[in-house]
Parts: sequence; structure tokens; C-alpha cells
Amino acid sequence: MHHRFKKPKVLLLPSLLLSMALVIACGSSAPEPAAPQQPAGAAAPAATAAAPAGAPAATAAPQPTPETAGATEPKVDRLRIAFTIPPKETNLPWTGPRSLLTQLSPMVETLLDIDPDTGEYTPMLATSWEMAPDGKSWTMELREGVIFHSDFGGFDAKDVLHMRNLMGPGEDNLNSFRNTWATTVADVEVVDDYTVVFKLAKPDPGLDFFFSLSGDLVMLSKNQWDQEGQGGVEQRLVGTGPYQYLEREVGQSISYERVPYEHWRIPKADFREMEQVWAPESATRLAMLLTGEAHMAELPRDVLAQAAAEGMAISQSGLGAILTWLKMGGLYYQAGDEAYDPSIPFAAPGETGRLVRKALNKAINRDDINEFIFKQGGAPLLVHGYHPTLPGWNPEWESRWEEEYGYDPEAARELLAQAGYPDGFKLKMYGSHTLPGVPELPDIAEAVSIFWTEIGIDVEIVSLEFSAIRPLYRTKQFQGFIAPFRTVRRPLQEQVRLFNLADGVVHQYETDSIAETWEELSLTLDPTERDRLIREIGNEKFDNFSTIPILWIFFQVAINPDVIAEYKFPGTAASNFSHLETIKAVRE
Repeated sequence: MHHRFKKPKVLLLPSLLLSMALVIACGSSAPEPAAPQQPAGAAAPAATAAAPAGAPAATAAPQPTPETAGATEPKVDRLRIAFTIPPKETNLPWTGPRSLLTQLSPMVETLLDIDPDTGEYTPMLATSWEMAPDGKSWTMELREGVIFHSDFGGFDAKDVLHMRNLMGPGEDNLNSFRNTWATTVADVEVVDDYTVVFKLAKPDPGLDFFFSLSGDLVMLSKNQWDQEGQGGVEQRLVGTGPYQYLEREVGQSISYERVPYEHWRIPKADFREMEQVWAPESATRLAMLLTGEAHMAELPRDVLAQAAAEGMAISQSGLGAILTWLKMGGLYYQAGDEAYDPSIPFAAPGETGRLVRKALNKAINRDDINEFIFKQGGAPLLVHGYHPTLPGWNPEWESRWEEEYGYDPEAARELLAQAGYPDGFKLKMYGSHTLPGVPELPDIAEAVSIFWTEIGIDVEIVSLEFSAIRPLYRTKQFQGFIAPFRTVRRPLQEQVRLFNLADGVVHQYETDSIAETWEELSLTLDPTERDRLIREIGNEKFDNFSTIPILWIFFQVAINPDVIAEYKFPGTAASNFSHLETIKAVRE
């Protein structure tokens, strides 16, 4: 797989140069030595001092010396982390997206962990897990001796059953995987206090994904629920993690304190307290980091370069985990779908809609987005969800990419004319929202709007928080809109279900043929046949321009090396910035 797109056929448009120059102005004083781009999916070093490709080398975090090796106290008592505003704030994980786990991760644990460097599933609250030969059940042996916060007793099988039931469909359930817990997982059999069997309606060899930190099945206390109900959980979440709930100030922050006993996984977390602070502006988060008000900050790539130039270190996810793309609302092609509107140019039936979608793709200079927005830190995304390291990859997509998707504004204009839109058309794009790990989404929207304007598209960028956008696409009220999105790498059977099936949640591009192929895939255990079926779905998505793919990128975060010695995380967990409880402190 090549690691860079083919060089563009024409120079960057002056208007985009001006726009991007304004975007990166705040970091323009930082040097930018050339650095080789890492392929997405490679096991990139996650050491604290790792800098993003193309960014200034960060100052290495201090290492213990003979004089400090015996130090025991961290330099700060409370670790403060500045994040973008989350899509939702709640202590009820079944009522929101997987990204809620960024807020909850220091307090909660899942059945399986994820190795930050390799992405492999490892034991957490389950000590072993095994799929039955027919693929229709998974047996989990649970860890003994784990206790819940606030004297709510020990963790056991009743808590697993309790959480599976909560995560299924309900009036207030908006969790990403509610259909999996309610339909794929037909039942949970409690064999004994520390053995459970997940019984499935149909085979699923990838169910370990849902048991891990990539899923959303966190373990909360059944005893607390029985004693205090949902209201009690809302006021004080009780989990099994190394930190316990301290307080939440809605719209501002959430904070935790270290548990007052020896934790089974991390006997004593490095910081006595931890706080996540919401700050919508990247300039604010940078200022907090540089002044010491925060010790870690989520920043756009251009601002990361400035932070590194000011002596901050950059911690990068162990895996190239994020795919960025633009969703076109209204591609509901399954027979009988009442939400389908054929008057939308890019959703028009047959070849007309396909030509428009191809034109929208070929109008975008992804090399410039990679260079000016992501500082050469991205790698090609050819088909939504598909990566060379995952099953179903088709090498032919690489050889066909330039012809089908490559930057060519003249060809894009010709395609629009063929589709019946020689003078373009109007479209609306949601372009002000951010999501954890990719604060650059508004920059992507701005750049794409300029590219499309150059081929005659009249683009109106609409400002709307993601919390308001989310229910629109979940209920198929997204017709005619386009918006930049990001998600993390996950098994393709699940990726397709979430984004391309009627019982999914994103409703991105739905056809009868994808639904039929996915159903066959869901009943197949043979790896070779599964690979073929996954590739078949990918071919349809590639050929029909099901999305506007942008880039694979790594999660990156700036840290103060005088306070944080190490932060390692995979980037593939549901909470994106996971493993916060494992952050290592610099000690006095």
C-alpha cells in the first residue's frame, strides 16, 4: 500500500491557500522538519515523546535518574486534561455514544482490555473467553476479588447480566451497539458467580470486539441499581476502575479521585485526583497547557506543532485508528424505504446519483488536506472502514483510485454536466462540530467547501453541535446534508452493520445487495469465505462512491513532560483517549 496520494495534477487553489494559511497562522513560527509518514495501521511508537509526522520533534519526557529514582510523589496532586466539548455528558453509558467512555474510562472496566501497542485483546474483568465451535455462544470466566466503589460489593455474573440488559433497546437507549446486545446476543446464561455464557441468535466470530474497550459494555454495579435506581447512577456512577466518581459540572468538567484501597489492576494510580475539562476553542486548550492550568490537551495538528515548539511532548496512539470522511445524507436505496428522496442530486437513483458522488469526490485535493490540516500525518482511506491490514482488502482499489477518486476538478465538472447539473447545485453541510480525536473537522469542512465551490457547487455551511446532528442521522432526517465525520477502526462486519444496514445507527449508504451479503456474512465462520463476502461489500461501496473518504490518521495529544512521564493508548478503544488511569506521573 502506498503511503501518500499521487501528487495533485494542479497547484493548490489560491483561495484554499489563503484559507489554510489563516488556519495554521498560530503555529507558523514552529519549524517543520520533514519526517517520513507512517502507514495507517502500523504499530507506531506510543512513547510520550513521539511527535506527529511532519511536526517539530517534541521534548522527551524526563526519565528517572539515580537522584530521582526513589522519588514517590507526583509533581501535581490533580491531573487536569483539556478536551473538546463531548457529544453528550452523562453517567449512563446506555444513553449515549461510545465516546462517552472517554469521560467514564478512569472509573469503569470492561470484560477485555486492549494492548496499547498491538491492539490485541487481553484479560480485564474476564480472565478467559472462548467461542463455541458453531459460533453461537461465548463463554466468559470472570475475575474474582474485584470490588465496586463505595462499598457496593464484589463484581460477579449478576453485574454482567444487568449491564447486557441495560445496553439493549429501551426508550432512552442511544448506545451504538444496542442492537447487538438485544438481537445478536439472545440471552446471557449465568452458570455460576464467575462464569457466564453469551448465547447468540446467529454466529458472530467477532463478538470479542464488543466485550473489549472497543465496545460499550462497561460493568456497573447491580447492587447500586437495586438500592438507588437509575437516579443513583446518574448522581454517582459506581464502577470497578482505579478512580472513583468525584463530581460533574455539566458543560464544564468531570473529576475523579483515586480509590482508597489497593486496586486489583493498578494498586495505586499515580495521581490522587484527575479532572477532564471541556474547552471548545483550541487556542484556549493550548493556553491552558502552556500556563500549567492543564497538563494534557487535545489539539488540532497545527496547534500540536506549536505546543511541541513550546516544549510540550506529543503522545500518539499505538495504532492508526481513526478514519475521517464526509457522510452524504439520503443514500437510502433499499426497496421501500420511505425516507428516500430521489430529488437530492447526490442521492438520485442509478447512474445520475453515482456520477454526482464521483464528481464530489474528484473535486477534493486530499494531498492538500493532509499537508495543510494534518501536517502529513494521514494515510490514504480508500473505502470507508477498510484497511490493508483487515480482512476483505482489495488491492485493485489502489490501482483504480486515481481514475475514480483522484483530484481532477475539470473531470469533476464534466461529471456534473453528464449527471444533468452543468451549473452545479446547492447543498448544505454541517461544518462547525468537533469530535474527540479530530478537532480538525471544521477545517475539513471549510477546505472541502472551497474545493466544491470551484466546480460550481453552492455550499452553505450550517453551524450545529454534534449533539443535535446525531439524532438527525439516526432517525434518517439527514437527507440532502453532508458533514465531516470520524470513527475508529473496528471489525468490518460490525462497521458495515453500523453504517450500511437499516438496523444500524448511522444510515450512511444502504442497499438490498449489501444487506443480503451482510446476512450471509453473519452466518459464515469460514475465514476465506468471510474475506470474500467482506470484499464484495467493499467493492460495492468503492464502485458506487458510498462516502467521501478523506484519511486514516492517528490520535495525538499534547502533554506537559514536566508532569506526565508516559501516556500509552491504542486509539481503537470506544473512548478514543482510553487508558487515562494508566498515565504515569513525573515524580519529585
